[in-house]
Amino acid sequence: MNLSKKKINLKEIKAQSNAIKIYKDLKDYRMNVYNFSDQHDDSAAHDKKAMRETIDRMLADKYGMVLHAGDWGDKHRHTIRTAKLKLFSNDFEEPIQQTKEIVEMLKPRIDIWQELKRMAYGFLGAIAGNHFEWMFFSDGKHGVRIVNSIQYMCEQTGVPYLGEMVGILKLCFNVGGGSTISMPIVVDHTKKYCSSDAADVNALEDLLDEYSFADLVLAGHTHRKTFKKKLYPHPLFARGKIIQKVRCAIRGGSYLKTYMENQSTYSERNSYNMLETGTPRVDVRFRKSDGDMFIKSMEVRL
Repeated sequence: MNLSKKKINLKEIKAQSNAIKIYKDLKDYRMNVYNFSDQHDDSAAHDKKAMRETIDRMLADKYGMVLHAGDWGDKHRHTIRTAKLKLFSNDFEEPIQQTKEIVEMLKPRIDIWQELKRMAYGFLGAIAGNHFEWMFFSDGKHGVRIVNSIQYMCEQTGVPYLGEMVGILKLCFNVGGGSTISMPIVVDHTKKYCSSDAADVNALEDLLDEYSFADLVLAGHTHRKTFKKKLYPHPLFARGKIIQKVRCAIRGGSYLKTYMENQSTYSERNSYNMLETGTPRVDVRFRKSDGDMFIKSMEVRL
């Protein structure tokens, strides 16, 4: 196999150049990655008890790190175009006043984010998804800054904001001798398959193909916990051999109740199959051998 003739992918190069780099010290050659998504915490069907149990479990994990794959709230977002139109179609003070109300609403969420930052590897990034609030901040003169509620929460907590629907980060580890290795991770909320388990698996396969540079893809949106793995050859230059490596895409569940007495649930209103509650975890194990470090295994805990 001639690995030197790999086709150059300009899209891949651009994506990786835009990635946020985060440097961490690797503990015992392992980490557990939590795909925490689709909380929908201002929905009437939000399962507060289940989310609290998940948070406590993540905080107790001495190798844990978390990324948010979208939809912390339940309000369906508008485009930035309609957000700007709101400034001109209403009294100027109305969006500003609404933002003050949103700031108060976000305080309990920010408290939770501050908790999650105390995880072993920390809270390493968030995307907005397709449910959030637009917020309008006046500069006191004639300018207005428009951000979404996840951007605002990131600014308040120091959690990296990765993007609206897709985010990319490079998790970098020191391997000694002044050198580092990087683990590209994509957080995605774009694929809309939810009609069946098979459709969701196909969507994850599409994501692995689309983000061919990423070792790990964390997806939200469909509320169905599932995963897909792919194996590929990887050269160990120091040892002059090729090993088998693994890439993984994993979809998170939601925190919406699957049954509510005398009310229709989110899944029932949208003709979905029953929702799946909870946050999947990927146990990543590394191996260092003759100067090379690589991902030895990824085990998914749904």
